[in-house]
Amino acid sequence: LRDAAGLTTNAETFAAAAFTFEQLWQRRAAHGWLDVIVPQTDADANPLRPSRLLFQTTDETLVQRVKILFNEAPDNEAQPYWQIPDQHKFVPLAKAEDAKKIKDKISPSAIRAYLVDPAEFWLKRALKMNEVGFNFIELAPYAFGNLIHGTLERFGKANLGKALSNRTEIEKQFQAFLDEYIQDTFGKSVPPSVRLQKEVARARLLAFAEQQAKLYNDGWVIQSVEDAFEIPKEVKGMMINGKCDRIDQNLNTGKWRIFDYKTSGKAKKPVLTHTTKGAVNQAFCSEVPKRNRSGEPTGDSKLIRWTDLQLPIYHLAATSQCLKSGLVIPKDQKLDIGYINLPPESSSTLVSPWNHYHEDYQVEAELQMKAVIDRILQGGTDAFQPSEGGSKNPLLKSLHGRPMKSYLNIEQLGGIRS
Repeated sequence: LRDAAGLTTNAETFAAAAFTFEQLWQRRAAHGWLDVIVPQTDADANPLRPSRLLFQTTDETLVQRVKILFNEAPDNEAQPYWQIPDQHKFVPLAKAEDAKKIKDKISPSAIRAYLVDPAEFWLKRALKMNEVGFNFIELAPYAFGNLIHGTLERFGKANLGKALSNRTEIEKQFQAFLDEYIQDTFGKSVPPSVRLQKEVARARLLAFAEQQAKLYNDGWVIQSVEDAFEIPKEVKGMMINGKCDRIDQNLNTGKWRIFDYKTSGKAKKPVLTHTTKGAVNQAFCSEVPKRNRSGEPTGDSKLIRWTDLQLPIYHLAATSQCLKSGLVIPKDQKLDIGYINLPPESSSTLVSPWNHYHEDYQVEAELQMKAVIDRILQGGTDAFQPSEGGSKNPLLKSLHGRPMKSYLNIEQLGGIRS
């Protein structure tokens, strides 16, 4: 009757569903898997029958499939949303080739991720998990940071080795390079939200112009920007690669500085982002001398726990002839590390070197680089267990505050999918 009336027949509906199902299956036949969710009741608790598609199989497997489809549900009683049955928890097994890649090379940001939470590191690096963002009405934080980084990179390249101390000229160049970056990135049709954020970036750059002029007046000249590096595998057991935002030299004293630009909401101090108070028998801790405000040792020591190694890695790259630009900073010359902060509040815009960063800190930091890499190379479940505090910016933000073991099979972290 439906056929005679020109309506879609049951056979046509079944064929369309079968075609879609086969498409999904074939796309995952070579790699991955296909999960089929079969509800047993509807929202009103009325029983539901499995789709006919699921019975299209060989006689040998039909009996077993029927037993599975009509089996009792794993949990007959409703469970609170925070109690996930073990059989429904996420299985964090990685492909063999992806697990191998994390042992080839590592970046400073990846080392930071491991120090904060080894389990998050595994999810992001070995499983390549990323939370999907969509429907942004403005640029994501990293993209906004790129506006400022891109502008300062162009400014730096245009003024390598130059002592530009005129604030008005610096402001003029900042504005021109920002407009140029926007044009090259978005073309002529710039979305209204981006135009607004461009002006926010412009305000931050103009606030920094005074600090930049002061740096020049104090003798600091830009010698390198976005300088890529590769620290060979032989140094720490795995290649470490990345980029230094900016390297300056003081023409009056001969000293050097490596800067990393920070555009977050508040100005940051390197010692607070890289270290916290340590505890006995805690991983990634170092015993370092206590110093007074003048930087002189007091004779006592303290335990610090490393939470980041970015700036010490830059220090190692610059003093080990690993910079792609060919720039070499002699080991006998003073090299400082620090941040250039460009936060929303112009009064907080500041140059923040790591005060009293001495050789003993660098030695200890390099030992911790090796410790992180050794653990990753060793692999296995123990190497990727969740940290006690977890990440402040977890991959699964909706589950922030919940122990990872409540929604994930932690004994399978570091494991390989067969």
